[in-house]
Amino acid sequence: MRRQTVREGLRAGFVAAAASAGALWEFGRVRGQPLEPINAIAHTFIGSRAFFVTQWQPSVTLTALVIHTASVCAWGVVIALLVPKLRGGRLLLAVVLCSAAIYALETNLLPESLRPGFERILTPREVGVVYFAFALALAAMLHHGRRRSPDALPGD
Repeated sequence: MRRQTVREGLRAGFVAAAASAGALWEFGRVRGQPLEPINAIAHTFIGSRAFFVTQWQPSVTLTALVIHTASVCAWGVVIALLVPKLRGGRLLLAVVLCSAAIYALETNLLPESLRPGFERILTPREVGVVYFAFALALAAMLHHGRRRSPDALPGD
């Protein structure tokens, strides 16, 4: 496991967490409750009460943001390690496919208590957009990091 690849995955994951949280915020805003989909993530630690918190509540909202960021950063590291040499279109395709697998795992295969929670509030299409925002941000950051790394291919 290369330390540089892990750092790259963490950096990319942090940006992907911000992008996907932004998508969650926007879907909540359209419903009049911007924090509702984000707060739902906290159900993993605080239970079903999180589904009923639609406004800023530090104990719920901060817990949700920490869980979301940690989860997305972990996936960022996993994906960075799975596709360490890919760049450009191949990298984008690989990350989108990984994101689709994560979507299937997190929304269908995990027990209810470990699912993200926002899938209970958003439509399946909106949930797909959240995972796509995650994939695009992650791929962009991984590509950017690889262009700047010393072992980047000339012309990338």
